[in-house]
Amino acid sequence: MFKHLPLYTGFIVWLAVASYSATASAEVKLYRYKNSAGVQVINSSIPAEYSQFGYEVINAAGEILETVPPAPTKDAIEKANQQRKILDAYKLLKRRYSSIADIERAKQRKLDNINTNIAILNGNIQKLETRVDELVGKAAESERKGRSVPKYILTQLEDTKAELRISEDLLSYRKQEYREVTQKYDEDIRAFIAGHQLEKEDTQRP
Repeated sequence: MFKHLPLYTGFIVWLAVASYSATASAEVKLYRYKNSAGVQVINSSIPAEYSQFGYEVINAAGEILETVPPAPTKDAIEKANQQRKILDAYKLLKRRYSSIADIERAKQRKLDNINTNIAILNGNIQKLETRVDELVGKAAESERKGRSVPKYILTQLEDTKAELRISEDLLSYRKQEYREVTQKYDEDIRAFIAGHQLEKEDTQRP
């Protein structure tokens, strides 16, 4: 029964060596990459100037252990940063609005309020201008009659002109506000559309 012992022992030794070799092969890590000439190279290390273009980590049997993608380019980084800003702005807008129609309605409400103030100021300015004309006429009439212009007319004229200047400044401010509000809401609409499109693309991307 012992005549087969050497053969059996040899098989055990072969099995141990084969197992060790397989384990050793699995533990070996090599790098497969392309050099500056575009030629594929397999080496135990990878130069730093080539690692940024992507490479594969393989074992001695050629099995891929890991795939490292190329480092993003400057343009890709800038594009990613821009898209992140667009999505961040979109998230903030979604806290206030559920659709573009919501933004349009908010814009119109704000502009209607400004237009009401503009109409009131225009009415006040017209009245003040009429009052200035009346006072100037009274002053001119006194001068035509050879009399000094009464002090109260001069005081009223000065006060009315001052009030008119204030109203005109307020009107200018309100018109500028109208333009700024229009610009702001239009920018919000464009940001909402861009963010919605990016979010849609992200959800559709595999």
